[in-house]
Amino acid sequence: MRDNIRTKYHMYITATGTTPTKPNVSWELPYQANLRCDAELTTPGCVFSDIRASLKYSLSDPKHAAASAAYSFAQGRLRDWAPLTRADGLSTANWKRTCEEGSSDPFVLMYDEVPGDTCDEFPFAGSLEGGTDGALCADIIPRYEDGAWWIYPARTDKPFTYEEPFVRAHVSGEANSSAGGKYGALVKSVRILDIEKYNVSVIE
Repeated sequence: MRDNIRTKYHMYITATGTTPTKPNVSWELPYQANLRCDAELTTPGCVFSDIRASLKYSLSDPKHAAASAAYSFAQGRLRDWAPLTRADGLSTANWKRTCEEGSSDPFVLMYDEVPGDTCDEFPFAGSLEGGTDGALCADIIPRYEDGAWWIYPARTDKPFTYEEPFVRAHVSGEANSSAGGKYGALVKSVRILDIEKYNVSVIE
């Protein structure tokens, strides 16, 4: 259940012993923003639904810096920082199509190169933009070298061309889980509902 509200304000001003020439003032927000209230997540709440949510990752965060580097590469080099669309119900099917048996080129874990290796996909499996066949993805390994993150092809037989629509990154399970948890927390805190868009950015 959800409702949309447009806010408008009235202020009444009086002072003892005076005759007001304009006793009240009315105004709206500078922009025509919708206030949406819903009960579709864990708890009910309200947000300005016209203001797109922004999911920010940091290359300096030790918990998921490698994942951040992969997302930065995908967004900046392949997708021109385009938004994503929440579709968590597609997560399992999209994941299988990208990383597992649904892919015509299944992801191969590389524990010797990346301890605790996992397949971290971007766009996310839980988005409408996710679910690309893994054969079409850029397979990458983010590496921290000389004080900066660098992106390398994961396979010599599959160099990336910068025209791929998708990334499969070799990152540790800890980084993958931390990055996913950050997304899940944002969904709840700013109430990103199904089929709503959100931005993804990466900062230093």
